[in-house]
Amino acid sequence: MAVAAELPTTSKKTRNEGERFALRLELVNLTLVAVAFVIAHLAFGVGPTMWGALVGGLIGALNLRAMVFLGKRILHGPRQARAIYTILFALKLGAICTLVWLALAHLPIDAIGFLIGFSTLLPAMLVTAALKILDTPDTDTASKERR
Repeated sequence: MAVAAELPTTSKKTRNEGERFALRLELVNLTLVAVAFVIAHLAFGVGPTMWGALVGGLIGALNLRAMVFLGKRILHGPRQARAIYTILFALKLGAICTLVWLALAHLPIDAIGFLIGFSTLLPAMLVTAALKILDTPDTDTASKERR
């Protein structure tokens, strides 16, 4: 109908492949944090290990979000601001270390649980890369079909 043609199109910014990969990585990481939290709860019950897995996972997710945010600006930001973002990226390491120390020193959490939650990033990278490979069409098959 003519009414549908007059509706304004959404001005959603389309994401490039790297942004889609980073977003998927963050979502898979948060999913694995939730899985680690549930497994720690089932294995150790409500207690320091379970809460450590949650706190470690959330700090790891925060670290990943900061790396994506700053890394994007280092690679694609204005030339004058790249040095500032690079310095902030280096300072982020100190901030994360301080946050980890504060969490382990002042919260009633277990270090093993914390490590379980914090270490979800590597499996998230593996899962996200596998999903990316499964989503990518086989170029050999596509080129054979064109012939």
